[in-house]
Amino acid sequence: MLKVLKPVITSGTFLLILTTVSNAAFAADTPINGSWRSDSLKISVSTGDSTYDQIYTDALNQWDRLSNLSISSTSKLGKFYAGTVYKTGASYDGICYTRKNSRGYIVSAEVFLNTSFTDSYPSGRKLGVATHEIGHGLGLKHNNTVTQQFSVMVPETVVDRQERTSSPQSVDTKPLNARYKLLYNVPQEYLGDELDVETEIDYSWANTYDDLTELSEEADLVVKAKVVKNKSKLTNEEDRKYVLTSTTFKVKDVLKGNKALKNEEIMVNQDIGEVNGYRVYSDEVTEFTAKQEIYLYLKEGESGNYYTINGDQGVLFENKKNSEEYSHVSFGFFDEEDIEKSIKVD
Repeated sequence: MLKVLKPVITSGTFLLILTTVSNAAFAADTPINGSWRSDSLKISVSTGDSTYDQIYTDALNQWDRLSNLSISSTSKLGKFYAGTVYKTGASYDGICYTRKNSRGYIVSAEVFLNTSFTDSYPSGRKLGVATHEIGHGLGLKHNNTVTQQFSVMVPETVVDRQERTSSPQSVDTKPLNARYKLLYNVPQEYLGDELDVETEIDYSWANTYDDLTELSEEADLVVKAKVVKNKSKLTNEEDRKYVLTSTTFKVKDVLKGNKALKNEEIMVNQDIGEVNGYRVYSDEVTEFTAKQEIYLYLKEGESGNYYTINGDQGVLFENKKNSEEYSHVSFGFFDEEDIEKSIKVD
């Protein structure tokens, strides 16, 4: 007699299947807010390391294979550059600088893997970060609507021990194809000139934090502080220009870290700002303004200065409607007692 084996689905298995189907079925397309003026692109890959050169080559080959764009690598220096940087004073394992002209079209882009993180990554994770940053260079933003396996453009490399997928998914390629298809309907003279007007930064964050307590565990210093002043300056590397803004804070209280810093001044660096009309900005980093009173979750970086963890994730801004509350970009509103209770000191 032939036995028919019926699959046994436990409640836990059913929940996993339901969650997976739900994510796939209701995943929103990855946002896109720019494009190059051509759908045929050559990316200059020059890291000085054959392993990283191959990682980038594999990453752009994926975009070439899975999208309708024609993408290839070249050793010649061009408008789209892929390289590496070693920066310990940062929370990101990848960063992209995208420059646009007055009509919003991309005229140049640089993507970098931060080897202070990626040197210890397995090859698949390296590939995921490289593919993510190439996606930013093509015009894609972060997809905050899906879990790690459904988009290569999710913000964090690892969430709850689950790594970001290493290849573009349909939610990534669909909007990319649609945006670049529009180029065929735009007369060349309407695409603008080669001059860059402003630069947008997009990041790949190495880690994620689920609440204020996890942020405090990661932080070297947690303070309540007031903005005294900030200063922006241009920095140049080869023929590329960047902005560094250093903000001076007066520390009003130290919740974690060196208690001697109370009533002293500290410096916090950001990669955004404006100098002589040249603007660099990011959706994930808010420039500090004079007299702001905020809570900062900081890591100590280069030259004794500090940086916030994951951009705005490491900041609690004063609520303009209620001065007794502070707001977090992801976690909501907190009063000072809530903030103090959330601090975990080693």
